[in-house]
Amino acid sequence: PWATLTFDTERWDTAGMHDAVNPERLTCINEGYYLIIANITFDALSGGYRYLLINHSVDGTIAIIETGSASSSGAYPALVLTTIWYMLVGEYVYVRAAQDSGSSLNIIKSNQYSPEFMMIQL
Repeated sequence: PWATLTFDTERWDTAGMHDAVNPERLTCINEGYYLIIANITFDALSGGYRYLLINHSVDGTIAIIETGSASSSGAYPALVLTTIWYMLVGEYVYVRAAQDSGSSLNIIKSNQYSPEFMMIQL
């Protein structure tokens, strides 16, 4: 099953796009094109696939970008998404992840690289 990720800390947010009330989303403040990036690393467990996608608020059932990867023995699968998307004021994006290993898996939390979700107006 897909899980929507929440982000409870910020490195920086000069435009107020992240809000503690809705910690799963980044919201467009000024209409225009945005560079959107998501990065996560799953805990190690062999078998199955790991998936990552970014959804847009206009139609939350359709991913604007998605990736997946098979997991090998002992690996910590890292998934990265990067896209450019035109957004109107008030629209938002959010990250969803899934895996099908047959066991519960955590997403590695690191101060350096995972999980990360960012949006920059171009």
